[in-house]
Order: sequence, then C-alpha cells, then structure tokens
Amino acid sequence: MSLPEQHKAIILSSNQSPLDLSVQLIPTPKPTPGSAIVRVLSTYIFPYVADIFTSKRRLLSPIVVPITPGNGAIGRVASVGPDAVSLKEGDFVLIDPNVRARDDPSVTMLPGFMILEPRAQKLMDNEWRNGSYAEYARFPLENLFPLNEKILLEKMSYSAYELNFMTTLIIPFGGLTDIDVKPGETVIVAPATGLFGGS
Repeated sequence: MSLPEQHKAIILSSNQSPLDLSVQLIPTPKPTPGSAIVRVLSTYIFPYVADIFTSKRRLLSPIVVPITPGNGAIGRVASVGPDAVSLKEGDFVLIDPNVRARDDPSVTMLPGFMILEPRAQKLMDNEWRNGSYAEYARFPLENLFPLNEKILLEKMSYSAYELNFMTTLIIPFGGLTDIDVKPGETVIVAPATGLFGGS
C-alpha cells in the first residue's frame, strides 16, 4: 500500500487556554526501522485531556507545541519498517500508547500526550513525538498487537470504535499485573475512580 504524501491531523498549536486545536494537512509519516505506519480507524479522548494540554494537571514537563496529540487506538497497518518480520500491511491492530525506551524499558511516555519520567523527554522531542489524532501515525512495532479481524469484526460484530475500549483497559490491567493479580482472584475496585471504577 502506498502512503499518501499528506494526511489530516489534529495539531495542537498552543497550550494556553483556550486551546488552539485545528485539523491540518501535513506530510504523512514514513516508516523507519523498528516502526510501522498505521491508518487510525478509531481513537479516544480522555475527559481530562484539556487539563493535560494546558498543564492544569501537573506533568513532569509541559507539552511542547506544535504537536499531534494522541492516545491508544485501533488501526490498520499501512506500511512497515524494513526490519518488520511478522507485522505486515493490512494487519488489523490495537495500538498500545505506552512507548518505552528500547535501551531502558522503565523510561515511558505517551506520544503526543505526556512523558512519564524525565528521560522520556528525548522520545517525546524526537522519534515518537506525535500521537494518534491523525489519519496516519507512526508507532514502534512492539506497540502494535494484531487482532483477529474475522472473529472480532465479522463473527462478534464489534466495530473499531467499540474495540477501542481495550486501549483504555490496558491501564487498569497494567496496575493489576503490577500487583500480580491472577485469573480467578478477587479484587475490590473503589468507587469514584473515574473511567476505571465505573463511577
């Protein structure tokens, strides 16, 4: 599949209130070693995203603009880097937004959204700067998880929009994994925990 020269993306041009967000036509990203370009089919916007962009919610560092924000998403691989051995064009994938430094996995960030530790600023400033609020986005190969399209879309009749909720569930799943919760064990989810507690 050949990539278009340009694509539409949401650009955050100012992180002062009111926010300056606009849809712009920009160059389509190209695949690099260790990455793939994904045609974004569905993504989501957290209810508190404006607070992140304006630094009302304290982050390690403010978002440097201009930038294409983003989050997890559901998409279709449009092009792969030269070192991809299993992902291929056309694969239906879940995009995990939690990008880790390859030489130190404890350094994490969310492209176009926030850094989770100071050394991640280098990732945000360069290779993984832009997120999924675009027609096409570049993500690390290891952040793309193939989904069974026949079962999920055809047999079970889910839409990409509905499947996108899996990208939200990655967050509580990560927390439960960190405390070694196993299948069949009981946990208590406190109320009023927003998106994850069902309040």
